[in-house]
Amino acid sequence: MSSPVPVITYVHPGGARAASAGTYMLYASHLAAMSPGTKLGASTLVAFTGALPCARDDDADKSTGEDTKPAGKHGQARETRTKPDSAMNRKMVNDAVAYIRALAVLRGRNADWA
Repeated sequence: MSSPVPVITYVHPGGARAASAGTYMLYASHLAAMSPGTKLGASTLVAFTGALPCARDDDADKSTGEDTKPAGKHGQARETRTKPDSAMNRKMVNDAVAYIRALAVLRGRNADWA
């Protein structure tokens, strides 16, 4: 974003895709180029270890969507799990939407599509 020289992002070869972080990189670059037959998209948030895991209904507090089961054996912390419709998930998605829209506006691209 603060590069003193223009940054070019190029999606290549045909059939390749810029997805996830690649979508943000393409939108942040000064010039975005794509070979014929390439794709852009799928910038939905995922955890560093993979897709955001979902709590089962019997494991979660109905009001927050957060996991309510106690710590596991020997008191170790349980894996944090978030329901897809939880407040935290909505917050993360809304933040990502605002960020990609801002990148689109900054570079003169279609913010609604972003």
